[in-house]
Amino acid sequence: MNSYVRIANKHLLTEVEKGDDKNLGASPLSFNAVLNMVAAGSTGRTLEQILGFFGLTNVDQINSISSEMMAVASPSTDSSGGPVLSCLNAAWADQRFPLKPSYRDLLRHIYEGEAKNVDLATQANQLMKEVNAWAEAASQGHINNILRYSSAPLANALYFKGRWTRPFDPRRTTERDFYLLNGDKAKVAFMTNTEIHPYGSFEGFELLKIAYKSGEDCRQFSMYILLPNEIDGLKSLLQRVDSDPGFLHQRFDLRREFLADFWVPKFKFSNSIEASSILRDLGLELPFMDNCKDLTEMVHNSHGLPFNISNIIQKASIEVDETGTVAAAATVGCICFGAVVGGGHSFVADHPFMFTIKEETSGLVFFTGAVLDPRSH
Repeated sequence: MNSYVRIANKHLLTEVEKGDDKNLGASPLSFNAVLNMVAAGSTGRTLEQILGFFGLTNVDQINSISSEMMAVASPSTDSSGGPVLSCLNAAWADQRFPLKPSYRDLLRHIYEGEAKNVDLATQANQLMKEVNAWAEAASQGHINNILRYSSAPLANALYFKGRWTRPFDPRRTTERDFYLLNGDKAKVAFMTNTEIHPYGSFEGFELLKIAYKSGEDCRQFSMYILLPNEIDGLKSLLQRVDSDPGFLHQRFDLRREFLADFWVPKFKFSNSIEASSILRDLGLELPFMDNCKDLTEMVHNSHGLPFNISNIIQKASIEVDETGTVAAAATVGCICFGAVVGGGHSFVADHPFMFTIKEETSGLVFFTGAVLDPRSH
């Protein structure tokens, strides 16, 4: 279960190493859903490589993990008292290479997803608009135009809206200095309160947990903020996280403390990720090769054409303010056919930091990211 976080971790580290001050966000869970759907439609060496990437031995384990994941991400509404949550899956295929009934059944029963065969030759633009409209609706309007060219995709969309257990008072929000990686500083809005928070100090970083209000079920969501001790320490922290796939899944030893000085910035941003190059760097190459012929459990291919996953694209959006968090992500895996296209401690997050949104009972990481400049959208 740790491997799916590696994609997001590698993205964060790669972008920070470029030296930009842009904020970064990703949904490991959304990546996992699409890759699991690819695995379920694969056979041969491609399936073996995907299973190896996830540290598994057979596709039944993939399907079991997906069932558990969908249960943790099952829909909830405001009426439950907890976070509003939605996790939707879908697949579109060229009608010349229709989805197999067995694969459609798997999408329906395990991923609770819809499947459609479309005429990509004559309705390519219409399909692109349909996929984009689906992602926008599934993300409550937060993800727009994820698909910019015609393709038959596997898709996941994730939406989360959580309210803090104890909201911040907007009247106490104050502009303070935030120190950027390039040595500059910027005035940004910081939130504060006088609540007791789970806090821990570790080698090279501090960690603070802020809980979201829970609903009637057993799920408990929290945001973790990992603040490097040094102003320019984000790169080192991300290198540490990247080298240990289980880092974000561990149960940190935190103590509930009243913090003498506590400030966290508000932020709002969105970004896009092209994940196929990241996956290749991590050793997952075969699904993206032009001559791939192992996705045979997914579609009928009487022509014997090679077809592959041309790209995996994710767009993510997150906003954190005094009331809570709204986060959304959509991921598409584009199919390409051969002939088709306290006690004295303080926590002042005044320099670049990392964050995660995690469900505590299962340990599933729904979102992760890095704030380098809270002003940047």
